[in-house]
Amino acid sequence: MTPEVANDIYNILVEECGAPESMRENFVYSQTNEFIKEWRFQGRLRFGGKFWRRRDDSQWDVNYYPEDQTAERDAMQARANERLADLREQQI
Repeated sequence: MTPEVANDIYNILVEECGAPESMRENFVYSQTNEFIKEWRFQGRLRFGGKFWRRRDDSQWDVNYYPEDQTAERDAMQARANERLADLREQQI
């Protein structure tokens, strides 16, 4: 993954789920220098807010703990996942 793509992913996490900007540099480094399949960013999805990357890079998505489920968080997750899928498709 290139730094540009990792930053594009993190932009989605920030804009849709409230991921903290203070974690961007670590996210970009970890996604471009090693394979990290799970990244906890928390944000407005609370402690369970995570970005997931399949080993074959066939899917990127966001989820969170079911005990924190609300309609608002479900909408955040859906918007983020739609944007991540669109970005992923652009990379193929």
